[in-house]
Amino acid sequence: MKKSWITCVSLVAAAAVLMFASCSNISEGDSASYYSKNGASAKAEKTLVATVNGITSIEAVQSQVASRTVLPEPQAIDTGLVYVLEGKSSIGGKIDAKSVTVNAGSETGTGTVTISFPDTSIWELTLTAYKDSAVASAATHVQEKEYSAPNTANGAAAGSTVKKYAYNPVLTATTEVSLVAGSPKITFNMNVKGLETPGTVAIGANPSDDSKKAGFVYTGKSVKITHYEIALYDRISGAAILNKAEPSVAATTGKVEVTPTAGNVDFSADSTSLANVAPGEYVLGVAFYNNYNEVDYQVGFWSDYVVVAPGQTTTFSELITGIDEKPKAPENFTAELVANSEVNGTFLAKLTWEDKATNENNYEIDLYEVNDDAAKTALTVETIKTAANATKLATLGFSSHYDADTVESDKIVDFKDGSLYYGGGSLFASSEEATLKLDTGKLYEVVIRAVKSANDKSDDVARTATADFTAANHINRVRISYITAPYTIKVGSKEGQQYVTYHTFKGDEIALLADAKNGFTLSYKGTDVPAENFKGWISAADGESSVSAATYKNVNVLADIAVDFAATLKTYSYSTDVTSDFVALKSFTNSADSTGTDVNVTGNVATVNAKANERLSVSAVDADSEYSGYVIAVDGYLYTQEQACTLYLSRLATGTHNILVAGEKADGSGKTTLYSYSFTLKVER
Repeated sequence: MKKSWITCVSLVAAAAVLMFASCSNISEGDSASYYSKNGASAKAEKTLVATVNGITSIEAVQSQVASRTVLPEPQAIDTGLVYVLEGKSSIGGKIDAKSVTVNAGSETGTGTVTISFPDTSIWELTLTAYKDSAVASAATHVQEKEYSAPNTANGAAAGSTVKKYAYNPVLTATTEVSLVAGSPKITFNMNVKGLETPGTVAIGANPSDDSKKAGFVYTGKSVKITHYEIALYDRISGAAILNKAEPSVAATTGKVEVTPTAGNVDFSADSTSLANVAPGEYVLGVAFYNNYNEVDYQVGFWSDYVVVAPGQTTTFSELITGIDEKPKAPENFTAELVANSEVNGTFLAKLTWEDKATNENNYEIDLYEVNDDAAKTALTVETIKTAANATKLATLGFSSHYDADTVESDKIVDFKDGSLYYGGGSLFASSEEATLKLDTGKLYEVVIRAVKSANDKSDDVARTATADFTAANHINRVRISYITAPYTIKVGSKEGQQYVTYHTFKGDEIALLADAKNGFTLSYKGTDVPAENFKGWISAADGESSVSAATYKNVNVLADIAVDFAATLKTYSYSTDVTSDFVALKSFTNSADSTGTDVNVTGNVATVNAKANERLSVSAVDADSEYSGYVIAVDGYLYTQEQACTLYLSRLATGTHNILVAGEKADGSGKTTLYSYSFTLKVER
């Protein structure tokens, strides 16, 4: 997994802040007297020497990120930077922003700074390093200047203004220190957290090794290259990045013509430096083209992660090879459950792999639904793709990387925020993780490959089994919904008229809550239902079939309670002789439609078109006002306890949904029966 260099180097500083953090409930008016009684003095002055640690070891950072990541040179403290110190004390003292000298320390990348404190109390200090020499003669380092925004290149709306610091900070650190008890050790661990000074990506010679130059090996044999294009891309969406530092800066892309002759082709450092880039992580991509009959055809792609640090230059100086080779297949492809990700009938599965290719444009994932768990399809590409019980749902990737006339172009589901199955991550070049949003109650399988072009891809790779999702039983989550209304079910600290659990099906049946004596209790209006009166669970679909276990499909059950368990308590039994006359359905075309159209239940199925109708009302028919304690449930979820409810069809997926309508009715002898009717709602579009 590729981690942020900026995040890594800021952790130490964040920890330092926490170590020195303190709080006080002493009012400002009392602070001087309080601290003077406890050793602090508003008159006493003290001079101490603080240690300053720069970011010196790129090797330590590199061990935590992918080997292909291109990192900036470490920003040490002895690189001609200008330092500004400022601070405030707990009793009102101040160190106004002023330039200070940081002397080189005994170790590389460290230094010391001498600080004169006006008082001996608790101080909050901030040390900031700038590359601007003008800061040395003024304390206006926080001065802001405004730019007009003629376009959105700087991230601001057209016609607005955007404020930027007049100078360019590249390192900063804040620490708190108490001088009350003596002379403590003071350390500034410099970091780049929160700094927005633009950096540069240089494509060319390595500043520390003149013999290394960026370029590519061009054989001129299997593929013809007429030109290439170097650009920075958003590492999630794959979109080309625009500079955000100044409104006048254009897109960070460069296009350079290449003479189509064999040999090593050097990139020009002057024409391919990408300046004014906001700090962060990007994909550096080189796209290779062949211009044929005035049309550019992409024939190759190379990519790597680059990290841009505030005010720093990140230099790429690698000789690219394998442009005309088939991309290497990813390795160690796995799927794991994202903990506590179940919501609204979906869950998240995180896919990870090792990126072994350097010339891929993106990755593609084939998503399959396995329709029968009995077959227990083995985890090989061949068995997954040819299994009679497996249906391909989609190929996730980038449709824009296909020509419009390519056969596969209409089969690609773009993997991006807001799209079908997207739960996070990316399938763009150099990525190593993507999260899928999948439905509960289904079995899934996945196959991945690296893609250079529509006709040039790596071999397909099936996932490796994990503890979350085994080889034989696929990627899945099962929802079991216990509907106990009008009774209250209590499991541990959870209490309500519905209880939902989630499980992963691994081949063995999943037992339902089986015994009211163990694990849960039922009650009605504060009175416990005796355990012996709980008869078990029955299907919410038909109101009578006994259910004791689940496989990979979602299960919705009702509590079956024996009647007459207490003479003074309302008791219920489920009736199966209620007909569709117990339910009234009306569809409404839009918000102005107050009349609606009757929807009939025929053969226990009601059909409604979501394109032609906005909403559907569901109600229990009670002409004589005999019923109370209503329950309306949708797909196992308790929807309302009123006589009627409104279902907005845009929120219901195309297909079938189970609707349960129930109402309690007293029989005149002090006992109550819960009458229920269940039917299938078919939503069309």
